Amino acid sequence: MTALLWMLALLPRVLLSHVLPAMIKLPSPVNINLTSSHFKHELRWEPGPGTPTGVYYQVAIKTDKGTIWVPVASCQHVQSPLVCNLTEAFPVRDQVYFTSISALLDSQPGEVTVVIHPGFEPNKNTALDLPLLTVTPCGQDLCVDPRPPVEHLRASYDNLHYKLRIQSNNANNAPSFMDTQSLERVILKDLASGRQYCVSVRIFDVWASRKSNYSQPVCAFTPAHYTADSWISAFLILLVICALVVLALMLYTGSICLTQRPLPSVLRSIHHIEERTVVPSCNSSLSSLLNLEPAAPPSGEKSSCHSSDESDEEESVTEMPRGGRGGGWYQPRGGGGREITF
Repeated sequence: MTALLWMLALLPRVLLSHVLPAMIKLPSPVNINLTSSHFKHELRWEPGPGTPTGVYYQVAIKTDKGTIWVPVASCQHVQSPLVCNLTEAFPVRDQVYFTSISALLDSQPGEVTVVIHPGFEPNKNTALDLPLLTVTPCGQDLCVDPRPPVEHLRASYDNLHYKLRIQSNNANNAPSFMDTQSLERVILKDLASGRQYCVSVRIFDVWASRKSNYSQPVCAFTPAHYTADSWISAFLILLVICALVVLALMLYTGSICLTQRPLPSVLRSIHHIEERTVVPSCNSSLSSLLNLEPAAPPSGEKSSCHSSDESDEEESVTEMPRGGRGGGWYQPRGGGGREITF
């Protein structure tokens, strides 16, 4: 009887020691995945098999040099979806962070299940797209200008190392490579003129343990090389063309006559008359002036219409009517001896 009473007294303790811990021990989360792209970090996981309803999770972080777990304020009661944004929790990009996920159940307080994610360093572990390239001719060279795919990450891209691959359109030439640091302009020199070159880039940073494949090539042509002889020849050809155009215009306007044109009929009807010196008088008529004989005028004849004023040198023209027919004659005015020559 006494033994039976002892067994009944110990039964609750045995049940509590074997059944209750099994109920409090919660399954660990599985498929934990920390993804990071362009320094945006996101932690995802799934509940372990047999996880009871009502379980929630808490996320905490600490650095590789720290000793205290710091709870992530936005991830203290995560149920659905099981996602925690750690972008603000990882502010220092060259710092190593550790992450813990704790499973809890309010109706059954007891031992907390904790899973620690391996160390994560943003500079090394975040996924970055390759920089964009712009290739343009500059003088006889080609200028390569890299730029970040998103402008707010320029400082991060500027701290990386890159490798350029340069390939010409000549199949016989092997591609060349060039190491560069930061996003500074790269000038490709000693290139063949008038040839296409394609440039691609990849991240090659040994310090950040980061490597990638090459980007899609960006192509451009080098400027063609013109010698001085070509410029001189072009100038001479242009000069000859201008001279021919000017000559054609002068021929067209009659400034230059290649053949002697015959005189007009009016000019051909005028016969040459030997020049004679005539001193007209006031009494002579126009008909007498026009019908001159090839004889010298009287030596003693003087014009009575000469003015005595020797200082006046102007000439006047007087039109004299003759018998109803229009005609004219010229009367010189001035000092003694102006001549009219026919």
